[in-house]
Amino acid sequence: MKRADALRDLAQPWNVTVHSTSELAASVAKAPTADDKAKREKNQTTLRRKPELQPVPVKPLGLSLQLTPWDVLPGTLSDTVG
Repeated sequence: MKRADALRDLAQPWNVTVHSTSELAASVAKAPTADDKAKREKNQTTLRRKPELQPVPVKPLGLSLQLTPWDVLPGTLSDTVG
């Protein structure tokens, strides 16, 4: 794949269906808590965590939205770098 093709693909919008509830956010939040407990038991440093997860508001967005990879990459990279 050529560089220009890759950049064009990153700018291509995609429709994303949203399924977000308070229960889902709470369920996702449980996994890091268990990981942190295991690390503390081994006297290891726990990882930095983002603030508490919140469900995506459906009213202003509806059940789907349009995103490009450029919209998603900064948040993903900030979670994995540093």
